[in-house]
Formats: sequence, C-alpha cells, structure tokens
Amino acid sequence: EVDNSALTGEALPEARVSHPEKPGVALTEARCLAFFGTTVLKGSATCVVFATGDRTFLGEVAASMQGARRPSSLEVQVAHFVHLTAAAAICIGLLVLGANLLSKRQ
Repeated sequence: EVDNSALTGEALPEARVSHPEKPGVALTEARCLAFFGTTVLKGSATCVVFATGDRTFLGEVAASMQGARRPSSLEVQVAHFVHLTAAAAICIGLLVLGANLLSKRQ
C-alpha cells in the first residue's frame, strides 16, 4: 500500500500490484506504479525507474503550473463587473461636476 495524498489528496492508502496494467490505462490510474512523492505504508517491492526529473508525473505537474494560465469564468465576470462599476462611478462623478459648474451660486 502507498500513500498518494501528496499527489492526489486522497486520504486512504492505495494498494499496488506487481502485474502490468491493461493497455490504455492512464499512468495516474495504474496500480502497478509508485510515483515520486508517495510513501510506502505496507509491503516491499523492487522497482524500475522509467522517468526522472521533469519527465515524472510530479515534474509534469510542476511544469504545467509554470506556464500562463487562462483566467476562470468567475475571474472574467468579476473583472467585467469592476470595469462597469468604475465606468458608472466616473460617469456619475462627471455628471455631478457638470451640475455643480452649471448651477447658480448664491
């Protein structure tokens, strides 16, 4: 059993097997692999390293976080709301200024 909580956030340990997975199974779902960053809780194994550094699952996650990300729909909507509110405040401020300049003073 291994603890993958550092990678997946799962609270329960996951069992590992010695036989290979069927073709087409995603590496993240394969039960015959142990990733860097996992802790072995029970049992022992002899393993073969097939990726190191940036080519590991953890390295790919880190690389994906380095690139530019697209803003979420919530961020786009909040930015749009802020721009509308700012435009309304400027318009109201200009109207008040114009009204004060055009009003008769006593």
